[in-house]
Amino acid sequence: VVSYRDVARLISIHTKVDRRNLCTYSADGLIISTPTGSTAYNLAAGGPIVYPTLEAMIITPICSHSFTQKPIVLPGDKKLTLGFKDNDELLNLTLDGQRCFEIHREDQVKIELMKKRLTFLRLPGSYFFKTLRKKLHWGEDLR
Repeated sequence: VVSYRDVARLISIHTKVDRRNLCTYSADGLIISTPTGSTAYNLAAGGPIVYPTLEAMIITPICSHSFTQKPIVLPGDKKLTLGFKDNDELLNLTLDGQRCFEIHREDQVKIELMKKRLTFLRLPGSYFFKTLRKKLHWGEDLR
């Protein structure tokens, strides 16, 4: 997550995919997630749920200033670069809600999926859609 350090304010984040311009997001921040993280902060910010075995990167603006700047899912082999030259104050880069780093105007953040894969153990009888229904009450009639 990239956001302002102290106050929720509009920031400009220049984004490139494989060194080609995607857009300049004007938002309170930007969430970059993998499918495994797509059901956390990304989902709360209006991003999509992405099936966990897909190799993908999800970009979700936080409270975008423009109705045309919506979440986008990129193939896993893409490289994302974020630039911040239009911002006057320090920004924060927060990794998985755990580690936080300052970002200055001249900094760039480069993001790509790791080549090394992580294997998750699944309990017998558990699968993705069952978990969605249980934890998120997904598709249930709550009347």
